[in-house]
Amino acid sequence: MIRKVLALTIASIFLVAAGSMAAQRKRHKAKAAASLTEVKVCPMNGEAVQSANARSEVVGNRKVYFCCAAHKEAFNKLSAEEKQKKIAAALEKQNKKG
Repeated sequence: MIRKVLALTIASIFLVAAGSMAAQRKRHKAKAAASLTEVKVCPMNGEAVQSANARSEVVGNRKVYFCCAAHKEAFNKLSAEEKQKKIAAALEKQNKKG
């Protein structure tokens, strides 16, 4: 009887801990998503990205959208420095429009 109570207590503790960790991860993901700056100008050609299902990639604290798959692939071949320059130019163009 004591073993059953002990086993149920331990199982309950694990379930509560797992639920708490899942909730904490969910809050962390939501917080991280809220802190991302969205760049909705394709960094490869400077065109505004209109498509609701456009490809995107997170680079640092920015979510960068691409007008097409080919530009996303080309972007991924750039060096980190080149990527940052392209993102900065796209963000500048975006801010001028908005």
